Amino acid sequence: MLKVTIKPLETETLIFNKGWSRQQLANESGIAMLTLAKVLNGAPCRITTALKIAAALNTDVKKIIVESAADAQRAGSVTSEAETAETATR
Repeated sequence: MLKVTIKPLETETLIFNKGWSRQQLANESGIAMLTLAKVLNGAPCRITTALKIAAALNTDVKKIIVESAADAQRAGSVTSEAETAETATR
């Protein structure tokens, strides 16, 4: 299972720009408030969680996740959980 880290500043800015609270983002994305709080405080999350957050904020997931240099070089970007999982099992 691929874990990613959310960029808190960028994500909080998007939340603010929508005029939402963290609770509203949790509701819109279908993510538990506790999970969202952990993620926005730097805890890694599943790529599916990041995708839900990005969709709720109407943004590309690449704008809100930290990509390591190795990941960026190997794949160019985060594309799909299945593709990434396949790469990780090799």
